[in-house]
Amino acid sequence: MAELLRLALPNKGLMQEGAIACLTQAGFPVQRTHERQYTGRLPTLSGVELYFQRNADMYGNLASGQLDAAITGYDHFIEAHVMNDPVRVVESGLGFGACELVLAVPERWLDIVSIGDFAELATRRRAQQRPLRIATKYANTTRAWLHQRGITQCLLVAASGAMEAAPGLGYADCIVDLTASGVTLRENRLKRVHGGTLLRSEGCLIASSAPLLENEEKFATLAILLAGISATRRASDLCCLQAHVPIPQDFLQCYPNTVVGEVMWEGAQRYQVQLTIPRAEKWRVIQRLGEAGASTIQELRLEAIYDPALSARERLKEKLIAVAD
Repeated sequence: MAELLRLALPNKGLMQEGAIACLTQAGFPVQRTHERQYTGRLPTLSGVELYFQRNADMYGNLASGQLDAAITGYDHFIEAHVMNDPVRVVESGLGFGACELVLAVPERWLDIVSIGDFAELATRRRAQQRPLRIATKYANTTRAWLHQRGITQCLLVAASGAMEAAPGLGYADCIVDLTASGVTLRENRLKRVHGGTLLRSEGCLIASSAPLLENEEKFATLAILLAGISATRRASDLCCLQAHVPIPQDFLQCYPNTVVGEVMWEGAQRYQVQLTIPRAEKWRVIQRLGEAGASTIQELRLEAIYDPALSARERLKEKLIAVAD
């Protein structure tokens, strides 16, 4: 009997919604009997068994071999990652869960504007034997980030729940926590400092190298999953325009994914142009097509752009081998 790829998804919240949407868009809808069920499956990919777990537990379960892969936040990966561990990000930037891990201090600290100001304050407080206390759930990430900047005089306070309340409650002076919009920080009279962003996080696919490199069936299943996710992410960054122009234009040569063919359009011979371009260039290209006499310009929906299956296998193997080494 074939071994199933054991894939973990977040067990609740926006991260779970994002992970399920990511898989669904890639052609792998998630199926489970009810919301309280902690297992599930992917009907379109039979070699996968789903487990719904806390983000904080996934890395440890991957490192110990209880899981093969997981979709989680990059912040959780960085916090738990240990050098030479067999766990690696195989696909980053999945398009959901975007946020930043930041240092935030009370608004009343008017003199603390930059990380340099914060470092000077930390030194003074240490000399007064009153080291700054930083409340955070990300002790490993925070400690490493501070040390890289020569700030070694702070105490890290383990905290859970609403981190923004820590300074007001008096058990910490400032915090390091995730923020998406900054609204919660402002509502709790906290402010970010310039240069105080520890990392930018987003949903990512992580995997353990050992069970995948040793099991061809699991490896092949994850490669299919990776190919589907990569294809939808690739399509989200591009757009496809179709237009009819009197003659082909030289500027089209700048775009390698362009198809030109002769057609009859509105009773006249025209050239149908179809080009796939970065989404950021869409309006500039539309303007140039209009200037070239395009009679109609349509945007065609791109759901996915696939590389050959071998490409996904090669990419996956390269990343997993890099971990094992």
